[in-house]
Amino acid sequence: MKNGSIYFVSDKAVHDALTQYRFKKDDLKEIFLSRGIITSPHTPREDVAMYFSTLNHDYYDHQKIAEVFAVDRRKDKTSVTTVAGNLSRLKIQAALKQVSEKVKQSGDASNVVNHQGYAEISFKYEEVDYNKTEFKQVSVRESSIRVEYTEDGCVLRWPHVAYAEKARELILDCFQAESESDLDIQEVSLAHIDDPSLVSEFFTLLSHDIDGFSLVTVTDVYFFNPNKSSDDEDQIVHIDKASLKGSGVTHSPELKNLQDQGFYIWKIRWQSQNAAEGSDIYEFEAQLSDPETRSEVSYVVLGYYEKKPYGDEYVKTRKRVSKSEEIRVGKILEKAINFAFSSISSSGEEGDE
Repeated sequence: MKNGSIYFVSDKAVHDALTQYRFKKDDLKEIFLSRGIITSPHTPREDVAMYFSTLNHDYYDHQKIAEVFAVDRRKDKTSVTTVAGNLSRLKIQAALKQVSEKVKQSGDASNVVNHQGYAEISFKYEEVDYNKTEFKQVSVRESSIRVEYTEDGCVLRWPHVAYAEKARELILDCFQAESESDLDIQEVSLAHIDDPSLVSEFFTLLSHDIDGFSLVTVTDVYFFNPNKSSDDEDQIVHIDKASLKGSGVTHSPELKNLQDQGFYIWKIRWQSQNAAEGSDIYEFEAQLSDPETRSEVSYVVLGYYEKKPYGDEYVKTRKRVSKSEEIRVGKILEKAINFAFSSISSSGEEGDE
């Protein structure tokens, strides 16, 4: 699971890095002090960056600069995997310990912490993208997989990123090795739904039927066109994806027009309000991991807009929810996902009869 590292950094890359907004004045001061140079806060950043880029740089200089850009603060979506079978808590904990040891052997950091009712395995690793500029090629990522115990197995909640997906597969393999019989592994996927209208119906139901919440507005809808372009030479235009942004976009005639052309929703962002009077407004997002294969539904609680103390207005800046609140609201959202999935699956079976 270990990845590579960045290659040689040019003088221009050093200059460009020092002029970016993420490289703060304190960072500039520190890197110059490491050379025994004191800089004035009144010196233009461009002049400071240009001067430093003309100096000789070594590995440690590059590391200091790269560390500023290394931390990735993106909020990952959550996917859920349900495991049922001959799995006791001791077997689950033993399997997680095996996974952690294997990850450490690959060069990444990992740790398992057991709590009342669940266990959590965490990872710290480097993600490499050579398409980015030199100092942004490596980002330090941290992720964790929460394993909640159930009567007949467990539920895995994992961030929908490539690294965590590999870790999940490794966990499932170790679970199977610990079990004396085949495990029943379930995930919400719309791959078996052939009717495009039912795929869109899934996301419509999801945004409307969250227990204890009422829909405020749908702000972003992303569409995919499963119809392949024909070989007709006269057909020179074919659109694969489209999106609508605004307020109440699910009620727009443009949405109906796209659906009539065979497009279906594969990603949606909406705002909902708790049924309690004076509640804050929460913002959610859900999507398919692959719009073409319609596999794996994932979600994220993006945050909330706090209601002002007086009147009916809300602050314009979205706030992050606490970890405990994210888990609480996430479980409610998962129930809505399962309900919407059951509804369209039943509709699909009735249509096949």
